[in-house]
Amino acid sequence: MRNPGKKLAFPNYSPDTLKTIRLPDLSDNILVDKLAACWERSRDMEVPQYRDGECEVHRLWDEAVAEVMGWDAVELQRLRHLLHEEPHVRGLGYEQYADEIEKQQEIAKNAEGSALPPTKAPKKTTSPRAACAASQVLRDGRTSKAPKSAAGSTLSQKNPEKR
Repeated sequence: MRNPGKKLAFPNYSPDTLKTIRLPDLSDNILVDKLAACWERSRDMEVPQYRDGECEVHRLWDEAVAEVMGWDAVELQRLRHLLHEEPHVRGLGYEQYADEIEKQQEIAKNAEGSALPPTKAPKKTTSPRAACAASQVLRDGRTSKAPKSAAGSTLSQKNPEKR
């Protein structure tokens, strides 16, 4: 643990606050039909992350919710655009550091061109932690070609799963 002996403060929840959340009246068939129609239009569409920018799915959902809830559609659109502009943080797992992943990638790259006989060359296997980080790099749309190439190489060296 990074901070052993430190007590965590957990938030307190009160069920009274749940009573203030606005929910659509699902006993009203007109509202249910509007929401169902929106789902029918968007059910086969891919739902991208907000960081990927404006998309038709988010627009359709926001318009349907605004109509059903009686909210201002322009305000929901403004909030949606703010989400697109929000900076995104790519985290690492517990006790996982970016320099550790880079070292493993460097070791893997050096092992490929190793002059050592196969029995003496370092084994080309990737730890589950490094594989997870490499997978996150591949899913991240903001990284360039070089890190993705290294991440793909790292994943190709992962131990085969036993069935």
